[in-house]
Amino acid sequence: MPAQVEALCGQAAAVVTQDLVLRAFRELPLYRGGIRTDPRNWTLVNLQTFFSCGDPAGRSCVLLGEGERTVVLLGRQVRIRPRIVSYRWQFGDGTERTVTAGGGRVGHVYRHPATAAVSVTLTWTAEFAVGGQPFQPIAGTTTTASPPLALPVRQARPVLVGGN
Repeated sequence: MPAQVEALCGQAAAVVTQDLVLRAFRELPLYRGGIRTDPRNWTLVNLQTFFSCGDPAGRSCVLLGEGERTVVLLGRQVRIRPRIVSYRWQFGDGTERTVTAGGGRVGHVYRHPATAAVSVTLTWTAEFAVGGQPFQPIAGTTTTASPPLALPVRQARPVLVGGN
C-alpha cells in the first residue's frame, strides 16, 4: 500500500498469507466422498469387487468435489481450486489400499462372509489466487472421509441342477 494511503488509513494493508489460506482451505466444506461398487449392493466371497468414488448417479468424486470456490479473507477475494490427490480405501475386513488420483477403480477380494463397512478417505491439495493474481499452490493438504457403506459379503453355495 502506498505510504500516502497508509498514512490516511492509519494501518498497513492486510496481507493474505499461506497460513491463512491453508486454514481457509481446510475449513471448506469439501466433498466427503461416496462409494460405488461393482457388483452393486452386495458381493461374494472370493469374487473381485470393484470400488470407485462417486455418487449413485454415476458422477465421480472429481466432478463432485473439484470445483473452484471463492472465500473472503481479510476483505480480499481468494479463489481456491481443490484437487483430489489420493484415495485411501478401507474395505471393512482389516485391509486398506491407497491409490493416487489417476488410479480410477480399485479392486478387492473378500475371503470371508461379513457385512463390510467400506469407507474412502480423500486427500486434497489446492491452488489459490488472491484477487487477479496468478494461481499458486497451497502448502498443505486436508482430508475428508466418506460415510461408511455397509456391504454384505455372501458365501455362494453350489447347487446341482437337474439332468438325467
